[in-house]
Amino acid sequence: IVAAARTGTAATAGAADVAAAAGTAQTANRAATVDTLTPAGKMAFVDPSASNADPNAARTAATEIPLFTRAPFTVYAKCFVDTTANTTLAEAYVRTTQSGAIFDGQTDLLDGDPAYLDTGTAETDRQIDTASSGTNSTTVDLDEDLSSLVAPDGTIVQWQTQVASKHGAAPGGDGPFGAGNRCGFAYTIIG
Repeated sequence: IVAAARTGTAATAGAADVAAAAGTAQTANRAATVDTLTPAGKMAFVDPSASNADPNAARTAATEIPLFTRAPFTVYAKCFVDTTANTTLAEAYVRTTQSGAIFDGQTDLLDGDPAYLDTGTAETDRQIDTASSGTNSTTVDLDEDLSSLVAPDGTIVQWQTQVASKHGAAPGGDGPFGAGNRCGFAYTIIG
């Protein structure tokens, strides 16, 4: 493009709008190697769908809240109450339809070197992020680092998950949570 412009044949400079790489274009409006940012748009606030004195039983009984799917991966959340600890928990998880994926999340508990995400990996080992709030409090976790997944074919998915929880009546009021025990979930996908 630069050479063509120098020789007076700048008619080809228009190709920069669809350049193969942003680094080689004067104005790359649609560069093939530039990933896009896909925000959720707004945080979704939900009521807990389960409660139990055993947090594992509450987690198991909680309804899945779909966040996004990028084959072969699905990211979802759960909102539930541990009645023994008097705590509302907001948790995000990932699952795969192809065993042998590489997973790096904020709170993943996979062991190994490297640890692989498989179709049978336990839900608690697939946890991405969590927020828990005790009596009359809120917990907001909006600034986590990226989570990453690499499928067996090398496809990579990166995103940031935002989670928040509120239990009871927070001293500062209900804010965007609404009244009672509530959870909030959002995400931003990179690429």
